[in-house]
Amino acid sequence: NFSISARLYLVSLVLIAALTALAISNWVQLGQVHELARSAGTVKVLQLELIASTELKVTQVLSDMRQALVMRTAADTELAAQGIQAKRAQISKNDDDYLKEITTQQGRDAFQRDWLQLQAVTWPVAVANIDMLREGKADEAKAMMIEKTIPAFARMQEWLGAARAAQGKELGTEVEAIGTAVDSIRLYLAGLVAAIAVGLLAFSWSIARTLRLRVTVSQEVADRVREGDFTVVVQDPVRDEFSPLLQSLSTMQASLTEVVGTVRANADSVATASAEIA
Repeated sequence: NFSISARLYLVSLVLIAALTALAISNWVQLGQVHELARSAGTVKVLQLELIASTELKVTQVLSDMRQALVMRTAADTELAAQGIQAKRAQISKNDDDYLKEITTQQGRDAFQRDWLQLQAVTWPVAVANIDMLREGKADEAKAMMIEKTIPAFARMQEWLGAARAAQGKELGTEVEAIGTAVDSIRLYLAGLVAAIAVGLLAFSWSIARTLRLRVTVSQEVADRVREGDFTVVVQDPVRDEFSPLLQSLSTMQASLTEVVGTVRANADSVATASAEIA
């Protein structure tokens, strides 16, 4: 059996342990949520922006090449070629930035194998097409654009569209995971708070019941003594803060019993002496 103070200390320790576990658990879960938010808000969004930028540049390159077919002067053709080269440089920069944001070696290998190799095949076709335009071979350049250049760029656009869709799906999954993690933390907090509240109510009821029982026992002993009943032995199987009080009452009862016994013995002696004198 635990004393009342020991129970209070025990409950305090349990509460401290529960709150510590809550803090550690929330720290870990919030760290995971933070990482998901960083990935969704920084990495995935940036990758989508880079894909969109590259898609736009690829479309602009193809449009510039079509316009170069109708250029009438070599200067205009060269200007278009420079514009295409600038857009290609921007695409290369986008590729470098995108590659930096890929966190797994498998993802980097796939990016290099699929996208960079596709460009390694496509750009030489585009360069050859531009060279034909510079040489004034408009008909040959037009035929090459229809047969090779446009299909090659179409494959690039197809890959970019698939990559954009995949990144959008991953972003949606991570946002959903953030929502799920937040809901989980909320439910965990609500459950723990409810458990602590129920535990405190049960403990309060237990302490109140114990106090009532112990006060009742002490009161019954005091009432018997007040009424002159010294025959009932004070029993205290529980050891708590009321035990010293009950022990004092028991000692007082024994002392009063002894006093009463002495008084009765003296009274009997006086009565006997009086009878003898009479």
